[in-house]
Amino acid sequence: MAGGGLLEEVIWLADPFYYYLIYLLILGKNEAIKFLVFSCLLALGFRAWNEILVSESGRNAEIISFQLGYYLWLGSFIILLLGMLVKQRK
Repeated sequence: MAGGGLLEEVIWLADPFYYYLIYLLILGKNEAIKFLVFSCLLALGFRAWNEILVSESGRNAEIISFQLGYYLWLGSFIILLLGMLVKQRK
């Protein structure tokens, strides 16, 4: 995470927030949805990027396409969000 790119580090914070909210869900805390919404926004925000830092020297590379890995990563946030919203309606 300490590779030198501030924005890249912020995007990767979506994962620790995701794991923390799962922990909060296990404990039965309702504020977990705040962390999930923030994580979803971070994951969706990455879609707007055109290039990304690829080395610690500061070299950037163009993002050519978003493939299955990105969509599975994003889908995990969205599925958990939908599940939490359904749970709250009950």
